[in-house]
Amino acid sequence: MNIKLEHRARERVRRMKLSASYLVLRSLLPDSKTAYYKRWSAPYILDRTRDYIPWLQAEIVRLTLEKNNLLLLIGQRQQQQQQQRALASDRDKQVVNKLKQT
Repeated sequence: MNIKLEHRARERVRRMKLSASYLVLRSLLPDSKTAYYKRWSAPYILDRTRDYIPWLQAEIVRLTLEKNNLLLLIGQRQQQQQQQRALASDRDKQVVNKLKQT
């Protein structure tokens, strides 16, 4: 009899942990906050997760490409600014040299 009670208690704890895990997983999914009043089944949560992971992976790729493009653009603009400063400095030196000669 005692063994059955222990087994039931362990099983109850296992189910509670599993339920808590599903709730955490659900909270990470989009629209989980807007559909708060609905109870999502475990298979539905797993299906949504299965669909959401590839979208997240694609989003990571897209954002990485966007970041790299922006970094490239920043590098190009910095290089242009350095070239413009160098040209301006050269012009200033030429003007100073001409003034010294006169």
